[in-house]
Amino acid sequence: MDWVRTQNLPLNFARELQLPFGLACITQRGTVHTLHTADGRYCILMKTAIPFRENFSGTFYCDRPLSESDFCSYQTYDQPCISIAGQYTCLDIKGEEDYNNDFQELYVVKRHNEQLFEVEYTLD
Repeated sequence: MDWVRTQNLPLNFARELQLPFGLACITQRGTVHTLHTADGRYCILMKTAIPFRENFSGTFYCDRPLSESDFCSYQTYDQPCISIAGQYTCLDIKGEEDYNNDFQELYVVKRHNEQLFEVEYTLD
């Protein structure tokens, strides 16, 4: 998270970033998805497995505890999922606009605490 903060993302901004060499092995593509929310929180999504298309499993972390408004009910399985609301600009690894919001409908597989979660996403 310290490294993400040094990237100086503006508020309401999401971006996929290339991880430094020493950290690149922690995700499947060597990148991390970052979000700087309107209320100043930093959230990261590390996609550790991408088995098919845009489906993935990974780890979600936020520098402050998530609130109840950051969760919704997962449509298919009636399980909690993380959905960080907001109108934020999303850019892909190339710096181009990305219409795929990586911080919506993340199915919670395991809740470690109020900030750290194992998640999955399935493209319906």
